[in-house]
Amino acid sequence: MLCHRNSDNALRTAPTARRGVVVLQRGRRYGSCMSATVEVVDPNAAVRVFLDAYCTSTAPLNYAVLLTGPWGAGKTHFLKTYLADRKRAHIYVSLYGVSSASEIDDQIYRQLHPALSSKYTKLGGVLARAFLKGALKIDLDGDGRDDGSINGGLPEIDLNDFAKNAKDRLLVFDDLERTAMKPANVLGYINAFVEHEDAKVVILANETEIEKEDPDFKRIKEKLIGQSLVILPSVEAAYPELLKLVTHPWAAKFLEMSKAQVLDVFAQSEANNLRVLKQALWDFERVAKGLRPSDLAHTNELKAMLQAIVALSIEVRTGRLPKEQLQSLKANRWARLFRRGKEETKSSLELSEDRYPGIDLRPAGLDPDLVVALLTRGYVEPVEVQSSLDRAPPFISPDAEPIWRRAWYGYRSTDAEYAQSMAALEAEFVARAFVTPPIIMHVFGIMLNAARIGYGRPLAQVQKDCRAYVDDLAANNRFDLTIARPEHLRTDSGYDGLGYIDVETPEFKALANYLDGAINKAWRKMLPVAAEKLHETLKAEPDRFTQQTTINNSPTPAAFWDVPLLHYIAPEEFAKTILTLEPAAQISVLQGLSARYQRGDASDVRTLELPWLAKLRRRLLTAARNLGPMSRHRLKTAVAREIDPLLPAKVSTPKSTGP
Repeated sequence: MLCHRNSDNALRTAPTARRGVVVLQRGRRYGSCMSATVEVVDPNAAVRVFLDAYCTSTAPLNYAVLLTGPWGAGKTHFLKTYLADRKRAHIYVSLYGVSSASEIDDQIYRQLHPALSSKYTKLGGVLARAFLKGALKIDLDGDGRDDGSINGGLPEIDLNDFAKNAKDRLLVFDDLERTAMKPANVLGYINAFVEHEDAKVVILANETEIEKEDPDFKRIKEKLIGQSLVILPSVEAAYPELLKLVTHPWAAKFLEMSKAQVLDVFAQSEANNLRVLKQALWDFERVAKGLRPSDLAHTNELKAMLQAIVALSIEVRTGRLPKEQLQSLKANRWARLFRRGKEETKSSLELSEDRYPGIDLRPAGLDPDLVVALLTRGYVEPVEVQSSLDRAPPFISPDAEPIWRRAWYGYRSTDAEYAQSMAALEAEFVARAFVTPPIIMHVFGIMLNAARIGYGRPLAQVQKDCRAYVDDLAANNRFDLTIARPEHLRTDSGYDGLGYIDVETPEFKALANYLDGAINKAWRKMLPVAAEKLHETLKAEPDRFTQQTTINNSPTPAAFWDVPLLHYIAPEEFAKTILTLEPAAQISVLQGLSARYQRGDASDVRTLELPWLAKLRRRLLTAARNLGPMSRHRLKTAVAREIDPLLPAKVSTPKSTGP
């Protein structure tokens, strides 16, 4: 692949240059250019040539130049760099938010007369000269008192003053599309300088957006604008400046070293937006902050991760990939492609994958949950980064990778490697080594897919063997239910950062339902035992009991916050345990019970446990009669505050004992 050297002379005579623009052809890869030490074509070289001729012309030109391009193309950066390189004297006017001609006057006036910029003499903006009439009281020193007055009106900008003080200075108007005025009216304002003073003017704007909003713009533009030049992102020139915004030392150095890979992704994206590239580099920096020293040795894998992050960040920030579809990264890409019918419309994620044919959008170590957090929350915790890396080689030893994960990635393997992974999976399947329901679902999906592509047993036999697997675990009470929830086993979100293979097939759905039924039975059988364990926890560690039964901010999951099981504990035994606790612990436990029934959506918990709570209340109040004055007062007050509001009035209101 060839990369052509830039030549101003060639550009001056290039017959194919249109509107002063040189466009990089699609498919030109920065990586190839960088490795061959050949310069990358400057997409805006012709624009510089034209501006040189425009700014140095001694003949009256009587027209303005429009630099146009989409937001984020780098128009402002390009022109400021050009002016600095050429040491071109200029007056710069930002039209962002400007709502009147007087505000433009003020910016020009202050640059014509910089001595008027002190707080005692900078009257342009303070007085709004074009509109002041009559007497105006002024507070010059900010002490809240009037320090003088000016009588009479102040003039608009004096064009003679401009001609005298702005000789040979280029007049630049930036952000035309962001003005609060009608853009067409701003062009009428600018025309006075061009038509009457032969001023050279450059206007920066997103022309396409303006023409959508202002129907008069195109008509007036044809009178004023003599040349429109499209600015393309000069990413080669901008990249060093973007790296200055990356503050993490290792990330900045790595991004500099990986320049070819980053620019390759940006070229394939065709986003033409330097702002989204800047955000993408920051996204990688956020991940880089969580890397450990031992991770940094895996340069190739980190470069693959960098390219995936940059690509996904650009896709999301340009609106081409909805954030909701990031979860689809969990699915096995090749299994998904094989399932999709020829006539089926591609999803946004599949279109994004097609846009970057040489890039894996979920490389080793980059967990989809991490990507979701990064691009929706805007930050990731170091522990999330490390957890993501610790799921796959080379960041962990191949021997440490669970065999089911290795088999899940079978589409990346040779036939020999795939056969080895499947043989190891089969051995653990026969040994009934998989006991966690979500992992069991992964294994079932892998085995169904293997049968579907012609490996191993027929599909019907795999289904039969999987049902037998479930029966064996159920008969021997071997399900690990610490992360399985009652009532349902979700198949839409996958597990451990990976989506389930074959999830849309009727065979998978049938096995999921079969496993789900077995889990529900095992769960119901387990609840009384779990309740007794919780009761023992209450005796020894009251705070841990509350943490396990209530939504809270603890890093340890609240395993039973939405599981109805306390009613399996005898109310009188629970009450006796509370009475043995220290005073502060008694109050804390009752507060936890109150929170359990008020936070979150746990209607089943309330339905099954509130009758139990009413019995517990009666046991506590009965026991309180035999306590000392302070203990009785404390317990009754806590019950009234924490328990009574949860129960029907007829239950919680104590019977009157008379005056």
